[in-house]
Amino acid sequence: MIECAKCGHRNADGTEFCQNCGTFLGYEGKKLEALPGSVLLTLTPSLVTVAPGSQAAAEVRVRNKSNIVDQYEIQIVGEPAAWTVAEPGTLSLFPDKEGVATVRFRPPRSAEVAAGRKPFAIKVQSKASPEISARQDAVIDVAAIQEAGLAITPHNARGSESAIYRLLVQNKGNAPLQVTLDASDPDELLAFEFDRPTLTLGRGEAANVQLLVRPRATFYDGPPQPHAFTVQLQADGVAPLRADATLLQEAVARPVRKKFPLIPVLVGVLAIALLTGAVVEREPLMQLVGLKSPAPALAPNTGGGSNQSSPSPTPSPSPSPTPVIQVAMVQIPNVSCMNAQAAQQVIEKAGFKFSGSFVSNPSAEGIRGDGLRVDRSGPGRPGEPEPVPAHPPDVLPAAVLPDRAEPHPLAPADPEAGDCLICSRLASVE
Repeated sequence: MIECAKCGHRNADGTEFCQNCGTFLGYEGKKLEALPGSVLLTLTPSLVTVAPGSQAAAEVRVRNKSNIVDQYEIQIVGEPAAWTVAEPGTLSLFPDKEGVATVRFRPPRSAEVAAGRKPFAIKVQSKASPEISARQDAVIDVAAIQEAGLAITPHNARGSESAIYRLLVQNKGNAPLQVTLDASDPDELLAFEFDRPTLTLGRGEAANVQLLVRPRATFYDGPPQPHAFTVQLQADGVAPLRADATLLQEAVARPVRKKFPLIPVLVGVLAIALLTGAVVEREPLMQLVGLKSPAPALAPNTGGGSNQSSPSPTPSPSPSPTPVIQVAMVQIPNVSCMNAQAAQQVIEKAGFKFSGSFVSNPSAEGIRGDGLRVDRSGPGRPGEPEPVPAHPPDVLPAAVLPDRAEPHPLAPADPEAGDCLICSRLASVE
């Protein structure tokens, strides 16, 4: 290689005149050794720190190690290439000469650029020969930014007992952010409930939070009462954020008083009164034990010639009408062939109350206790009137009616000497 002493251009061996300035190299030229045909690259510093929204710079030195004048293009490889620029972007260098360029890093202040260290590389490429290039790796450290956003909708809500608000929480930084939500009103008349009072958001992430606001007291009448309150967001490295809203508390509807169910209560009381005051009428049993007085029977005529008027019967007092409940079946004891004392004991043991007594009737020579006249002399005797029963025989209970197809086996031949009340009575009835 022959270097021109005037301009410094290196010419190939055998060249007589400088290809750059035309100087005769035989007098002004200097013979040099041939260069290897390469390029040298140096980056300072190799670790760059930058904050989003600001810029940082690094220096790039390029040396032409070829035998020709060449141009070298400076390139940035990696994620920072989107917000990094080299000034100038191309260096023109003579053989064995050095040039300097500046690389500027300008990351935007947004969540798109994540915080942390990011590798990158600076590469220089020869335009004269694609085979000549150089590369140097480096690291850039992007600082974290903490920024959040808070919004509430609606700003005014109505409700008598509660109202629902929606909160929009945003992480505008380039790093994860943990936030805490709280709310308060100056008069402490409201109660607040967040569905997520604490949450963690990634860079650039947003979340919706529901806020339920309840008044601590309600009222029935009057216009809506406004209650202003504030929602506050707190996070590390972020100034507290506030969002204001108002609850218009409305009157609640008065409760409807239930009317007392008077008619059903009266019906129930009447039914209970009828049940408790009901009397079970046992007509045959009352006739048997003397609870009901029969109509008096006429005394038999003893044969005197004088016409004597019969005493008028004394009417028995009739009971006041009462509600009657008929009982389908009543178990009545059988007192057939018993004397008066034994019959009374059997009736009382059966759970019935005996009223009255069996009384002898000398005029009729019979016993009277159930309202039935009994003739001791028996039917069909000469000169005696036929006995008249106080009641028809068909009203007597079936339990005390003996089978009259045959004579009663215990009835004495002489009724005057016997104590069988039922047989004697039924004999006179028949």
